[in-house]
Amino acid sequence: MTPNPQYSRQYYEDLLLDALLDKGFTVDEALSLIALQERVEEEWAAQQEAERCRRIARWRNPYGDYSGRSWLS
Repeated sequence: MTPNPQYSRQYYEDLLLDALLDKGFTVDEALSLIALQERVEEEWAAQQEAERCRRIARWRNPYGDYSGRSWLS
């Protein structure tokens, strides 16, 4: 049986919240830090995907013409 990813994420966030509270952060500060971490992770994933697409485009067209025209025509 595979664990529910949402449950795993919630469990992780609860542990993180507890750890931040133990370090002296307020609940609002801790929740803001967790939200910031999520935004950073999402932005990093988007940048990785964009870089992957750029690499594929460079591999498919090593001549640098990304206008959409075929270099054979």
